[in-house]
Amino acid sequence: GKDYLISRPKGDLSLKGAQLGLKITGTVFDYPLDVTGQVGLGPDVGHYEVLVKAGKFPYDIFGHALPFMGLEAKVGAKDEIVHFDADATVLKGKVTMAGTVDIHREPATYQGELRVDAVNFTEFAKVYSPGNETEGDVTGHLKFTGVMDDWQKLKGGGVGIIVNANLYAVPILGPLTPLLGAFLPTPIKGYNVAKEANCTFQVADGFIVTEDFEALTSAFRLVLNGKVDFLNDRIDFNAQARMRGLPGLVLRPFSELVEYQAAGSVGDPKWS
Repeated sequence: GKDYLISRPKGDLSLKGAQLGLKITGTVFDYPLDVTGQVGLGPDVGHYEVLVKAGKFPYDIFGHALPFMGLEAKVGAKDEIVHFDADATVLKGKVTMAGTVDIHREPATYQGELRVDAVNFTEFAKVYSPGNETEGDVTGHLKFTGVMDDWQKLKGGGVGIIVNANLYAVPILGPLTPLLGAFLPTPIKGYNVAKEANCTFQVADGFIVTEDFEALTSAFRLVLNGKVDFLNDRIDFNAQARMRGLPGLVLRPFSELVEYQAAGSVGDPKWS
């Protein structure tokens, strides 16, 4: 439903029987654009196969326009079924998405799978958690179904894995991390760095829900469950942190297991 301005366009059209061939070049977002493909005419009207290559294509993700670089998208349609297969580089990692859209329905329905591979957490934090330095990367996938223009009908499930990341920079968890550090008898290097954090999650009815988020650092094991209302930007989470046998902890045995609750928004969670 969006139009994008192609600057300095030029191209060739060729006609062979009931097939229109096209090759168009230009720039979009000040980067090269290249479009090639075929469009059916006559009895094949509505059938097409197009390959789009764009040097840069910003797209809004959770309120930030992320720069997808080196985008290649294959899009085609036949018998009112549109198939798409796109891949790009974003935040120094790889992103792919493939699926189909059934346009003979009204409204149209879709299904597909999204994969992210080794998205750089340093670059991620610069966008979503500025001021928090971190290393590590993010990998995951989501299988989904839905109805066009109705986010409440989005359904699916997937897995997320974060490796070697500073928990200060993880959305929702950031404000919880210093509260955990307050329980340590002395500063412990790396108490806030998760060698690995992972979870499975489900998406339905406007909510992202996880029951098994777990992060392991040198000082504690953190488990988390809760949900994000992504239509209204509200959260509801519970967390448990179990200290990993550190000497000198006060208030034993109570300080070995601490529990927290969070409300508020993704960008401004309130932990207590």
